[in-house]
Amino acid sequence: MNAVERDQKISEAWRARARRLAARRPVGAGDAGSSLVLVFDLAGERHGVNLADLTEVALLADVTPVPLAPPEVAGVGNWHGELRLIVNLRSVLGISAAAPETQPPTEPPSAAPVLLLRRFQGRIGFRVDGLRDVRKVSPGTFSPATDGAGHPPGRFVKGVGPDGLVLPDLDAVFLHPLFKEVSPQ
Repeated sequence: MNAVERDQKISEAWRARARRLAARRPVGAGDAGSSLVLVFDLAGERHGVNLADLTEVALLADVTPVPLAPPEVAGVGNWHGELRLIVNLRSVLGISAAAPETQPPTEPPSAAPVLLLRRFQGRIGFRVDGLRDVRKVSPGTFSPATDGAGHPPGRFVKGVGPDGLVLPDLDAVFLHPLFKEVSPQ
């Protein structure tokens, strides 16, 4: 086999591999409308945010308070050498600060889990109580939340699953006055 034949065989092998990969079903294919969500703890409840809405999940050991900041701002944290605005998701959703915090054993006790949001190019993160898992959810299984059901105010909740998983409505959350000062770019 000469060099030209070898190169042709290699090219054909790569094309065949590309066709096989292109023919694979994507994760969740066949589950119309289903999506992967990161499940996290917040005030003793399980909440979930679509993975497509996140850039990263960070465990920040040091969040520095910002003087004169609104109560929704937990502070700023250094992530990969850049300052990130850390927002207390409890405050934004109107959940009492007195609610019990959970700390799953998979995290160092001193680190605060922060969900860095794609909408603000990862410059803003939501501080949460703990991280659980990633799961596939189907929107059809969620019912609208109502005030008085033990969940956050309905205006920030997209739905509640049969197992009690709360899906925050990020579009509604970003209408909070706190985010009017921040450019989403």
